[in-house]
Amino acid sequence: MLGVCAYKIVHNHHLQRWLNKDPIGEAGGVNLFGFVLNQPLVLVDPYGEAPDAPDPWPPVPEDVKKYCVKSTVNDGFKALNELYANAVQKLKDLGITPAPYGKDGASCLNSSHEILASFFSSGKFPKCWACRVEGRRGHFSIGQHAAIVCRSFSKDGSPSQSVLFDWWGDQHNGTANSGGTPDSFYNKYPNNSGPYSGVQWQPPYYTSGTGGMWQNQHGIPSHPPVPPNWGSLIPQHN
Repeated sequence: MLGVCAYKIVHNHHLQRWLNKDPIGEAGGVNLFGFVLNQPLVLVDPYGEAPDAPDPWPPVPEDVKKYCVKSTVNDGFKALNELYANAVQKLKDLGITPAPYGKDGASCLNSSHEILASFFSSGKFPKCWACRVEGRRGHFSIGQHAAIVCRSFSKDGSPSQSVLFDWWGDQHNGTANSGGTPDSFYNKYPNNSGPYSGVQWQPPYYTSGTGGMWQNQHGIPSHPPVPPNWGSLIPQHN
């Protein structure tokens, strides 16, 4: 049948939906007939059992990508981990700890914002990488979490690398997911729809080949990155 793709179950790309219900049910989102964010040409889920894909990343300026070879991407990965380690140490020095869900203080969302702000305002944000704060919901849309996800880009379109920085999750749960791939985040929180889901903050900053900070795809550094407000993570009420 024209327009029908045979996966584990049947998908019709004209209708942009499964003809059967999602194999993982509500764990893959409230739309039981959705499929890879309606982008089957660029995203894959051959068994219908993958978490909701993250929101697409915006295009990167060509003048920013032209210097991005593998060695530069790898150096950037190391630099991001150093920036994250510096932010973690700063939080430790200030005595800031993760606030329980619904309590005043350092939440997963506001701590991710401030840590990422420290990356961009450091003057050491690496070339060939972009970062953002992503929010996702758990199985059956129960529970929610936010963390930093960074993604590399290259001049030749070769596969990108992705890395997770999840201070709140690691500190609260005793895990060590930061510095690894975002898979643990996406698998535990597979739903990319609903309140506080999707991209929560997409800073429009890139480091150019000459080391300057560009603000958008046109290369206009009209507003420098704002430093983190660590004080906003300190509980104001007992």
